[in-house]
Amino acid sequence: KELEVLTDECCQHYDKLFGKATLNVPEATKRQLWQDIQEKINSLGVSHRSVEEIKKR
Repeated sequence: KELEVLTDECCQHYDKLFGKATLNVPEATKRQLWQDIQEKINSLGVSHRSVEEIKKR
């Protein structure tokens, strides 16, 4: 389930996190997107993951 949420969220925000447009996205915005993804994954209650752990997956 965690991987499904991660995949869905990364696909939804791909252009801001990974695409060419990422150069025009402020770091604060990217940081907030990763924190939002982290909250959604951690809300599943499987385990508590940091933003860095989520990025590695």
